[in-house]
Amino acid sequence: MPVARYRPDQFVASGWDSGTPDRKARFVNALLRFIADGDPREHFTRTLYMGLSNHGYFGFIAHYDIHGFYGEKFSTPARQAEFLRDLTRSCRHDARLDRPDLWTDVKQILLRHLHDGTLDDKRPVRRRQPFVTATPAGIGARRRGDAPTLFQTRGRRDGLHRGLGTGSSATDSVRTRWRAIASRMRARASMIRLIGPITTNFPASHNAHRITKFSQPGRQPATTGCRGT
Repeated sequence: MPVARYRPDQFVASGWDSGTPDRKARFVNALLRFIADGDPREHFTRTLYMGLSNHGYFGFIAHYDIHGFYGEKFSTPARQAEFLRDLTRSCRHDARLDRPDLWTDVKQILLRHLHDGTLDDKRPVRRRQPFVTATPAGIGARRRGDAPTLFQTRGRRDGLHRGLGTGSSATDSVRTRWRAIASRMRARASMIRLIGPITTNFPASHNAHRITKFSQPGRQPATTGCRGT
């Protein structure tokens, strides 16, 4: 596959030794050739590794070393396609800026190749999975992947569907159980409202003996501690 080659005068220095126009041109040419050849391991040089993981600000982590990076990004077709998606996202994010220090001139060139399809031919086509049609059991049959309803979940947990199937009898049993629980809760609430005043509003005579014990004339409550001399 023919691959375009770029010259150093098409790039701007980043201000660092790692981002000279010559090094940017070598990086772009090496990356385009590497992807066009099918991501072979022998073509993944240290120039590509350092540019992708460090100097070019593409957002990729180092994965310990060049071998770990290649294994994580290019060892399978699925990982190669994921790398192209991540590379496209990074280039699209910075290409609108005028920041040679962030290698935006490099990302603009790569983004053009990603958009025109020269680097995008290995990306798998995503096809939507069709929904599973209803079973012949009837209109109410669940489709595969749908979440269970409240009654179905409750019925499986309490064992109400055992021997009852999933028909109307099982649903009626669940509803009867819920009505019984609601009736007990209403009875408990009524009892709390009835006995509440008895337990919280004590009569005034409840503490009368405590008040009169120390209110007799000439009698003082006991004290503790040392008396003054």
